[in-house]
Amino acid sequence: KTSSTIGYERKHNTAVAPRPRATFIADMNENLPQRPPNMYTIVERNRGDYAQEEAPLQLLALDA
Repeated sequence: KTSSTIGYERKHNTAVAPRPRATFIADMNENLPQRPPNMYTIVERNRGDYAQEEAPLQLLALDA
């Protein structure tokens, strides 16, 4: 099937079916994958300043 309508999907697709907000939140928080081991490191880097730790790469011209 290459196309559909919102009405069809709401009727036949449980992921987009109308439901109470609390039910939607509970459904979205079930069966979450395990967090990657480096998640807290990534979060800390994202919250920190954006100072570059390494020198930027030199761009080289390509031969045509």
